[in-house]
Amino acid sequence: MTKQYHTKLKKITNHSIEIGIKLKTEYTQKLLCFQEKDRKRIAQELHDNVIGRFHLMRMNLQENNLHLLKNNLQTSMKIVRELSHNFTPLESNPGELSYLFEDYLAQIQQQVAVNYCVLQSPKKQLLSNEVKLNIFRIFQELINNILKHSKATEVHVQFRHSETSTALVVRDNGCGFNPNNTHNGIGLKNIIFRSSIIKGKFKFKTMLGKYTMFIIFIPQLNEHGHG
Repeated sequence: MTKQYHTKLKKITNHSIEIGIKLKTEYTQKLLCFQEKDRKRIAQELHDNVIGRFHLMRMNLQENNLHLLKNNLQTSMKIVRELSHNFTPLESNPGELSYLFEDYLAQIQQQVAVNYCVLQSPKKQLLSNEVKLNIFRIFQELINNILKHSKATEVHVQFRHSETSTALVVRDNGCGFNPNNTHNGIGLKNIIFRSSIIKGKFKFKTMLGKYTMFIIFIPQLNEHGHG
């Protein structure tokens, strides 16, 4: 009986190890896939926008058109600044996550009206770099989707952070969407994947022609360590 028990226990242990290895491999593959997509998107953005702007600025200089030169220079600086958010690891940025949100939102205020609110308790918990990175990438994905697809004129962002949980709420007054048509969208897949990494719970609320609201809640972050 004891021998059978140990044999069964060994099989279960080996099976658990195999599942763990498989999940770790799948996680690594997905992470590499998303990183590669980010690289391609950034490279395309550099090629289509930044390099194109440089050519325009050279023409502006040749034609001595200082007004257009100034406009193209400001636009190029804005594009490069936004791309730097994708290139720079958050662990190398000394600013808090709330300040990164504020800095990113400052770049879109000419396109939409921004309402940004931060609620942080004095005893707020420190976030690990992994948690900060994935929350910020989810935030970027949401803002980019709003600018590209929602036709919104207002964006409301609320960031709540305490010693027990962290929550991010992003709402727009745009055209909304049909939730049944978003399952294959790469943006939603990114959000689902990144939320799962940090054990976050999220949901969308939307009404066609009215608004879209996204909420992500990450409770009890102790298991992620301190950043």
